[in-house]
Amino acid sequence: CTLRNWLNSEFLNKAFSADEKKAILMTQVDNSYSQGYGDWDTTGGNNTQDKVFLLSYAEAGKYFADDASRKCAPTDYAVPQGGDTSSSEKVDGKATRWWWLRSPGGRQNRAACVTDSGSRRSIYVSHSITVVRPAFWIKLESDIF
Repeated sequence: CTLRNWLNSEFLNKAFSADEKKAILMTQVDNSYSQGYGDWDTTGGNNTQDKVFLLSYAEAGKYFADDASRKCAPTDYAVPQGGDTSSSEKVDGKATRWWWLRSPGGRQNRAACVTDSGSRRSIYVSHSITVVRPAFWIKLESDIF
């Protein structure tokens, strides 16, 4: 998809130095049915290999213990790019925003996401105020740490 393409090209090249990019590991991204919500009878397509990716519905539950820990405020860079800050939900005093997951949303034209309150659900892919929260694995043995 265009978002996956952007994450692994323009975003990767602008957000990280050459040394930082060397520390980011190529990841086998699991897009199987098990990564989505069980009631959504939709697979995420073929597995991919990416340096930067979005978390799946299942991973957002695994790596964030509860709704409060999934809340996300747009960065100072994201706000002028369209990362809306009108939510009444807050994290560290900043307004939170919905963020995309890579899992399908169960119906055509929908994708999984995390809401401004931290719950996981799905929304139409045309939802314009949902932000991107990139994920990646790094090599801790890298010289930059």
